[in-house]
Amino acid sequence: MLLLDTDVVIKAFNDIGFTNLLVPFNPTACTVVNIELIQGNKSRAEIKKLETFIKENFRRLSNTSKDLKTALALVRRYSSSSGVLLGDALIGATAINRSLPLFTFNQKHFRYPEIKPLLFHL
Repeated sequence: MLLLDTDVVIKAFNDIGFTNLLVPFNPTACTVVNIELIQGNKSRAEIKKLETFIKENFRRLSNTSKDLKTALALVRRYSSSSGVLLGDALIGATAINRSLPLFTFNQKHFRYPEIKPLLFHL
């Protein structure tokens, strides 16, 4: 299983060939990714398309209270030094708590030691 960051889901949405490359890795999107996609879109029609795309192409993973606690710890520890933001902290916490590789194009959003061994590159 491979946890996807929001930027990877957007790339997959815009490039079906890229989506097909992800299939062997059992791509997974957590609830926070869905929230970030909604925040980044103004059109209800586009939001519906994105949510349908996620449902049809990726495994879905709900965030837990443990993810929230881990994200809080990450934000407390690294928000001033690395600028970690809430959405990225939650996605990172999800990867950490489940020991899942995290695929992102924005590694600068995940500049804390706990996540480094989990970052995935193609």
